[in-house]
Amino acid sequence: GDTVTLSSTVSDITPGSTGTPTGTVQFEYSTDGGTTWINIGGAVTLDGTGKAQTTTTGLPAGSPNVKAVYSGDANFTASSSGVSIYAVNPKTLTVNGITAQDKTYDGLTSATLNTGGESLVGVVNGDSVTLGGTAVGAFGDANVDTNKTVTISGLTLNQPASNYTLTEPTASASITKAPSTTTIVCSA
Repeated sequence: GDTVTLSSTVSDITPGSTGTPTGTVQFEYSTDGGTTWINIGGAVTLDGTGKAQTTTTGLPAGSPNVKAVYSGDANFTASSSGVSIYAVNPKTLTVNGITAQDKTYDGLTSATLNTGGESLVGVVNGDSVTLGGTAVGAFGDANVDTNKTVTISGLTLNQPASNYTLTEPTASASITKAPSTTTIVCSA
């Protein structure tokens, strides 16, 4: 989802020549080791110095191969750059809108969650990744205290989600003292 700028320079390698190539460069990527190449946008026209540049947000997560393919012109043959391998990390998504309920001490660490307002934050515009799974909450311990951290787990990303990772949220809630009764027994 981040913007990446790709640049290419096409130059004359003939000794003593001062020509400048014209034409276009098509940037391409491959995720299968170079068997299949996918265009990154449209072909870019070389500027007056033989340079071409494009920006994209569409490189997939992983290690795609990237290359530039020169079209050639009346004076220069078509050519292709070497392949560069880029490390594209998956984008981290977060979840908002999950809260935990306070509870009375019961000796357990389970926490009740309110998930009615949950939403996935950070999806790149145009991608259709959705939140799946069932949120489960747990206090770090069962002891009475206020504003205790509740760890939330059990959430997943529905496919296609290979370009993303999920950071599950935390919430806070309190465990209050349990009521007690005292009785007295007298015997004579």
